[in-house]
Amino acid sequence: FAVFGAPPAAGRAFHSGDRARGARVVVVNQAFVTAILAGRSPIGRRVRYTAYEERAHRPGADAAPEPWYEIVGVVPDLGVKAAGDPRAAAAVYHPAGPDAAAPVQLA
Repeated sequence: FAVFGAPPAAGRAFHSGDRARGARVVVVNQAFVTAILAGRSPIGRRVRYTAYEERAHRPGADAAPEPWYEIVGVVPDLGVKAAGDPRAAAAVYHPAGPDAAAPVQLA
């Protein structure tokens, strides 16, 4: 976020320990706070992706729930927009490291 000149508006940004320890933490943008949490404080709240619920109804699909992530910070909107919508879109950011762009291995 420092690269974009966008220090956290609340909470904190990621630090090296987040990636090294495999912590499940995320930073959200202000649009997320407004749209999803109706302006309530996000710090310490947990979120998870719910796509598994859709997979649960497919025969033979792995329906294990997605893991929970703790929200540790809020950053300003960084220009993320939904197609055709001029307003900022809700965004969730995960910590990345040198291996973040590593190829995906399929079984």
